[in-house]
Amino acid sequence: MARVSGDIVSAEAQAMPQIFGLAVSAIGSATNGVVNDLTAKTGGDETAVGDGSALNGAIVDVPVAADPEVFGWGVGALSHVDNTTLSAVDSDVSGTPAAASPLQIPVGLVPQVKDLTLPVMATVSNHVADVTDVQVGTVPASVIPIDLGGDGPATARSNDSAPLMSDPSGMSSLSGAVPAVAGKTADATGKVGATTGGVPGVLGDAVDK
Repeated sequence: MARVSGDIVSAEAQAMPQIFGLAVSAIGSATNGVVNDLTAKTGGDETAVGDGSALNGAIVDVPVAADPEVFGWGVGALSHVDNTTLSAVDSDVSGTPAAASPLQIPVGLVPQVKDLTLPVMATVSNHVADVTDVQVGTVPASVIPIDLGGDGPATARSNDSAPLMSDPSGMSSLSGAVPAVAGKTADATGKVGATTGGVPGVLGDAVDK
């Protein structure tokens, strides 16, 4: 008589959407300093033991991580904006399956909409540092950057998203962490020209340090 025993079928799911570090001002000023430090663990190691059949002691594991992040935006109109965003994400979904016939199908996506600098007749200083490590099963999740900057009218982009210091735990003090950001300094101008129906030039400055 054929028997099926000692098998595991599992699916661990993790969803951690995050929105933080957005500085937006119109006709005024905004100063924003944000530190995001997240550690999460979902599921764990699995062990199955079975004898007498190839169907015994098998593991089918499907860990899933969907962790979208929106952060590090500096947007200003007729204003002054100073935004600093430091982020460290350390996440682990599932673990290592131990069995005679293990099958793990990891699915991990981390879309990021970050480091958007948009001045319209404004001065915008935007500093962004990010370390994201999402492990799904035995493989890292795919980090997918989504660029909203483009080259459109009145848009100034900065691409100085710098790695955080080698020790993310230093983020406990924003004043101590900011100097460790290895950034760049750039001046950019956003303009609205004839394509907008003859609107006079709209000037903005984006400064990244």
